[in-house]
Amino acid sequence: KGGGGGGGGGGDTKRAAWIGCLASDLSGNWMASGGGDSFVALWHIGSRRVTCTMPTAGTPQAVMFYNDTVVSAGNESFVFHWSMSGEMIGKVGCKSKSVFSLAAANKTSSSSKQQFVATGLNSIDLYLTKSVASNSWTF
Repeated sequence: KGGGGGGGGGGDTKRAAWIGCLASDLSGNWMASGGGDSFVALWHIGSRRVTCTMPTAGTPQAVMFYNDTVVSAGNESFVFHWSMSGEMIGKVGCKSKSVFSLAAANKTSSSSKQQFVATGLNSIDLYLTKSVASNSWTF
């Protein structure tokens, strides 16, 4: 029981029908979840409250923290970048019609070669920036 969003402190009161993906940040202070009802929820772990929700057209199937952003993807042909306040700051197209996993390298490095990948049913997209896939493989 308990631990849900909303109530006092400006928390968001939305609740998902089910949770299909989950990630925590490196500090251990934040958690992001996605699943039913087409949104990603950002949780403050200490207060056990949802601080904001990020609406998506499809069902989120993958979520991760990337530097100071939340990255999500699901059953649509896009990878979304969100600020920690829930504002969409990027929407990047990908080859697959559905993204099942996200991964990142150099999350805390100051290197300009920070990258992340999105995998779908029959493709892998490599991103070097938040705006365009630099390489894609389809099999």
